Amino acid sequence: MKQQYVLLVMVVALMGATLSLTRHMAAAPVNTSGLPDLGYINEYPVPTGHPFRIVVETVGPPAIVWFTLPDANAIGRLVVTDTVDYTFTSFSVPTANSEPYALVYDGNNTIWFTERVGNKIGRLTLTTGNIVEYSVPTANSAPTGIDLSPDGRVWFLQQNGNKLAVFNPGNSQFQEFPYGLANGQLEDVAVLNNTRIWLTAPGQNRVSEYRAEVNHFANIPVISGPGGTLFPPGDIVIGNGRTWISAPSQDWLGVYEPGTLSFWEWFNTWTTGGQPTALAFSSPDGLNHLWYVETAGNRVGKLVTTPQGGITFYWAAQLPTANSQPGDIAIAANQHAWIAQTGAGQIAEWRPPTSFYNSFLPVIVR
Repeated sequence: MKQQYVLLVMVVALMGATLSLTRHMAAAPVNTSGLPDLGYINEYPVPTGHPFRIVVETVGPPAIVWFTLPDANAIGRLVVTDTVDYTFTSFSVPTANSEPYALVYDGNNTIWFTERVGNKIGRLTLTTGNIVEYSVPTANSAPTGIDLSPDGRVWFLQQNGNKLAVFNPGNSQFQEFPYGLANGQLEDVAVLNNTRIWLTAPGQNRVSEYRAEVNHFANIPVISGPGGTLFPPGDIVIGNGRTWISAPSQDWLGVYEPGTLSFWEWFNTWTTGGQPTALAFSSPDGLNHLWYVETAGNRVGKLVTTPQGGITFYWAAQLPTANSQPGDIAIAANQHAWIAQTGAGQIAEWRPPTSFYNSFLPVIVR
């Protein structure tokens, strides 16, 4: 049931609860179950809550990462120095039991995040710790994925509302765009530019591109080939102008190939049953570096291809803590990967070795 109501804005100045701790450094390099060595993995226990989504503010030192803590109703900050010490700070969300879900960093002084149960989006100012909340017009919409367009607008998805929405910070106004297919279970969003917004619809086994200039959703089936079986997408990311997704049920990573019969080019991950979910993208050398976590397999990995899509190599590493259920990954400019270990209540840092291009491994293409 939809209803209209007045935009609610709450501003709360937070001091932040801060703790200084000592990290747990895993024996490195990590190499289990026949996986190749891929640098050093350090783990930092989070004292309150279980991190879910994560972004990087600064490379360091000190390195600063931010993450949502849905069960603690907070946004967390981890500051890692060049020593064995780190500082954890928790910023409570004003609305109780709001379940902060996904977040995005604007590259300057703001973290935007969704409140899945609170039915709001929030803005955290990094220099002050202030949190401002904005109520979503559609009641009980369950906001999930969030991203920013170059013009500063905030795009997010409504899982229960079955809509794509955008918030304009300049005038504090929302616009909502109903998704054309019922029960899309909209989950993750990736902005290409001001008018092209990509999103996942696991409930419909689709990935869609919203074209703002014509107010139209182009719905692309997630499928292995002509006549194949549909399956749900996981995460989505834009890199080097291309659209990349994960397919947890298939243990695949895919890149959109418009104009082909199958729509997607698929790459197997290391083992079966790992369920690759969250993705991140970097391109420090002009190649496509697609990073991912395997939530069930307790692994972190990276697929590297040429700009044209040809395979270069693929590496994966086991996370030190068993059954840590990694939920998200973010890549810093120095190519350090930061992983939210949701099940273990930790943040992991994956540091690549100096000689980074030593292992070339085959990948099966579907």
